Amino acid sequence: FIAFSSLPDLAEKIKLFFALAPVYTFHHVRGPVLKLAFLPDLLLKELFGTRELVLLSRKQKELLVGKCRNLLAAEVCVNGIFLVGGFDRKNLNTSRLDVYLSHFPDYTSVKNLLHWGQTAKSAQFRQFDYGLKNMEKYNQLTPPSYRIEAMRVPVALWSGRRDWVTPPVETQRLVSHLTNIVHHEHFPDWNHFDHHWGLNAPQRMYRQMVALMEENP
Repeated sequence: FIAFSSLPDLAEKIKLFFALAPVYTFHHVRGPVLKLAFLPDLLLKELFGTRELVLLSRKQKELLVGKCRNLLAAEVCVNGIFLVGGFDRKNLNTSRLDVYLSHFPDYTSVKNLLHWGQTAKSAQFRQFDYGLKNMEKYNQLTPPSYRIEAMRVPVALWSGRRDWVTPPVETQRLVSHLTNIVHHEHFPDWNHFDHHWGLNAPQRMYRQMVALMEENP
C-alpha cells in the first residue's frame, strides 16, 4: 500500500494487487507476543539492540525444528504459532510444522519493530517518527501520513475473523481508506496464517485468485 500510493510509476505497472490478511497499524493486535510493540522505544532497543531483530538465532531455530518433530512437543510448538496469529487448529497441517518453523519467526530490523510500535501506539499509518529530528527529515514536527487513499491499484482482499495480527476492526479501518477494492472476502474461521498455510486455502481462496487473474490478463 505504501509503495503503490507513493510511487505512481510502480502502481501503473500493477493490474491487480492481492492483499492477504494485510496489516495496517497494529493498534488492535491481540495476543501476548505482538503486544511487545506497545513497549516504549527505549525499552525495545534495550531488549533487541539497534540492528537485526533476531528472536531466535539460526542455531536455536534448527534446534526448535528438531524438537517440534516430536509429537508431544509439536502441540506446544503449534500453540506458539497460534499465540501470534490466532487459533484455527483444524486448518493447520501439523506434519509440515518443521517447514513452517524453519521460516517462522522470520528476521527483520529493529527499526521496523520500532516503526510498527509507533503505528500501534498512535493508531496512525505514517512514516517513521524520528522525534526531534522530524524537522530535519520531513521539514515538519510530526511524520507525514501515508496517503493510501491516493492508491489507484485495484485491490482484492481476504481477511479472517480469528486473525490476531489484523483483527476485523483493523481490517475495516484499512478498507475505509482504500478507494478501489474489486473483491473482499472475509472468512469467520480463519486466522492470520490460514491464507498461506491453511489446508482449505486452495479451495476457498487460491481458486478465486486464479479466476481474478484470468479476468484481468
